[in-house]
Amino acid sequence: MFDADAERRIREVLSRHPVVAAVQSVEIRYPDRVFVRVKVRQPAAWFEVTDERGDRGYLLVSTDGRILDRQCYRHYLRRLRVPLPKVSGVRARPPAWLGEIWEDLPEQVAEGIAASAVAARLYRDFKGTLYVRSIDVAAFPAPPSLRRQGEVRFVLHDGTVVEWGRTDRDHDGVASEDTYETKQWRLATTLARRPPRTTSRIDVRYRLPGEGRPVAYRR
Repeated sequence: MFDADAERRIREVLSRHPVVAAVQSVEIRYPDRVFVRVKVRQPAAWFEVTDERGDRGYLLVSTDGRILDRQCYRHYLRRLRVPLPKVSGVRARPPAWLGEIWEDLPEQVAEGIAASAVAARLYRDFKGTLYVRSIDVAAFPAPPSLRRQGEVRFVLHDGTVVEWGRTDRDHDGVASEDTYETKQWRLATTLARRPPRTTSRIDVRYRLPGEGRPVAYRR
């Protein structure tokens, strides 16, 4: 039967689904067909969590900070060329329900999501020759006196530790740290200089000894 309120109710039901970011269109063809188009949430990273017994596990978190059902994304995750990074160091407890947004006052979650976007960008810019295996945001946010110790740290696929510092999401007046382009250039320059098949710790936050003017890196 014709229902003048059907489209609105369908939109409401779909919008409450944990994986649906937005309902783009609903087309009802009476008497028995409905065509919908939705935008689904994109996984950003695995976030490490610890339960009451001290056991560690990982939650799949979207680019907009919501907890996702890993079963809904199992085929997507299998098709990825490289695994999503694992983010550790978040002190806030995650929400209890799928689809809820994970918010914390220090914004460690938001910084971890931004860092996972940096990881994806590095993978693209280095043409797949490296990827970020894990991200540590335990030191974020640090007071000015401790910022030189680093706030966001990457571990690459080969074990190389990269002191990245803050992402471009919120420099918060950290004038001594550069933007993504300069940090990426420093990383590329350092990796090109080091001996093959070696791991190391690379700090890309500050000027390298004898560093000239950074240029856009092309591999």
